[in-house]
Amino acid sequence: MGADNMRVLMTGVDPETRGGMWTVASGYLNSRAYREAVDVEYVATSTRYEASAPAKLLRAVTSLSKVRRLLGGGKYDLVHAHMSERGSFFRVERIVQSARWTGVPVVLHMHGGSFDSFYDEASEGLRKRIRKTLQAASRVIVLGSRFA
Repeated sequence: MGADNMRVLMTGVDPETRGGMWTVASGYLNSRAYREAVDVEYVATSTRYEASAPAKLLRAVTSLSKVRRLLGGGKYDLVHAHMSERGSFFRVERIVQSARWTGVPVVLHMHGGSFDSFYDEASEGLRKRIRKTLQAASRVIVLGSRFA
């Protein structure tokens, strides 16, 4: 790890989670070339899908507090947030807000194949929050041209 490496705070699912989001995140984290070019810290913002509601809430609260503390320290150049619909959106919305407050750019890495339905079924107030969150990102990575 070099002194000139980009410093990235990556957020996403718990490493024990099965599925595409962790597969992608772990691909970055386990890539030798990526790790040589980037100083990355990973914060899991959710638990396994099967976890109890209190466990999910506790993980969300503690991890979001950690993200805010880390961003407040001024040591990151970029936030790379893996996001899907429902609870994932609400957690990442807070991360994006924290990054904006500290001036750190955000890359949103979209994973939810149902995010369009989540948006379509949302109230107008929630749609506005979704648009604001997506527009606050410096870049949005999607799962193909259908979601672009």
